Amino acid sequence: MQGMSEEFPHDFAYFARQVDVTILGQPRDGDPLVGQYALVERCLFASGRPVIIVPAGLSEVALDGTIVAAWDAAPRPRALNDALTFLKPAKRVVVLVGVADGAAEKDAPPVDYMMSHLERHGVSVDVVRVPTGEGDVGRLLLSQAKSLEADMIVMGAFHHSRWREFILGGVTLTMLEEANIPLFMAH
Repeated sequence: MQGMSEEFPHDFAYFARQVDVTILGQPRDGDPLVGQYALVERCLFASGRPVIIVPAGLSEVALDGTIVAAWDAAPRPRALNDALTFLKPAKRVVVLVGVADGAAEKDAPPVDYMMSHLERHGVSVDVVRVPTGEGDVGRLLLSQAKSLEADMIVMGAFHHSRWREFILGGVTLTMLEEANIPLFMAH
């Protein structure tokens, strides 16, 4: 995004509010750090609309096979609801639920209400509980998606602290940098 003005991400997010979903290319190595994520960040956190990030070098996209959704029982399950257009025709929807190592079943994030919501919309769901351990949750999610031969990952995007204007959370940043399948993200 060389030569991008500081106002461009703000202006782009304004126009992104007027569409159902924004499709952006994955930030590329070599882009200046400020420009590399500014547009993605602004669209995710200021447009109020979901964003699909298409990996660099992806020559073909098929979204009717398996879609993996990351689920942590966040109080605002926006990503899954916003992705219904893609979840309904999928052959398989797998909800990955991260469970801390050693956590009792009762301490695992609840999924019943989200499953009920999706089923009311005609989406049947397989739930897979994944021990999170001490490793990188983003890489774990990518690994699980690969083993399930997923066509897309649906997840919420978060930022946790302010260093510049926005700093993406660790999982979100890992997904943006390393995903090799489309990401459907909402905030």
